[in-house]
Amino acid sequence: MNRVFLTAIAFISYMIMSGLLTQIGIILNAVSSSLNATPAATVGVFSWLTGGALCGTFASLFLYARHSLKQVLIANYTLFLLIMLVLVVVAPTSYWPLAVLLWGLGVGCGCGLAGGAVILSKIYHEAKRASAFLATDCAFSAAGFIFPSLAAAIIAVQLDWVYSYGAVGALALALWAMLFFVRFPATEADDTNAASAFSQFKSVLTLGCV
Repeated sequence: MNRVFLTAIAFISYMIMSGLLTQIGIILNAVSSSLNATPAATVGVFSWLTGGALCGTFASLFLYARHSLKQVLIANYTLFLLIMLVLVVVAPTSYWPLAVLLWGLGVGCGCGLAGGAVILSKIYHEAKRASAFLATDCAFSAAGFIFPSLAAAIIAVQLDWVYSYGAVGALALALWAMLFFVRFPATEADDTNAASAFSQFKSVLTLGCV
């Protein structure tokens, strides 16, 4: 049963990323209206979301080498939910406040996505690991259908576009609650000190000589 919940956590982390990215085209006009800008000028704000995801993935190289899975994931999704709450409550109407919030959400997605990959690599043996990672594509695609459809419905009834992102936040809240009741697999960080963890991080970034 613990493996089922761990797998669900990994899959949901992929769905959160997909949920934020795949609805951009649906909400673009609504976002541009709230920013009082053209869609062409507005679309660039979402590059902060994808840029944040890149930063989060890069940061995870260090975080998961130094801290346990549970510690990092709880901290990550706590911050993610706080940023999402600010986005929904404030509903920014200026470019830079929105860009900063999207960047923060992207960082959370990138770090969470890396955590999901670590979970799958730890709980599945080599024979089943490939199938598990292929199944994440199904989770990504499912979210790519569900959340754009929901976003279209929200825009159609003339609600603020931030509620479509808030729906992704509700999924993140469910994941966050699960983190406290699941037993996570041990990683190298559970048996290494900070100095050796930093050495592992540097070794990943150091190009080897052939």
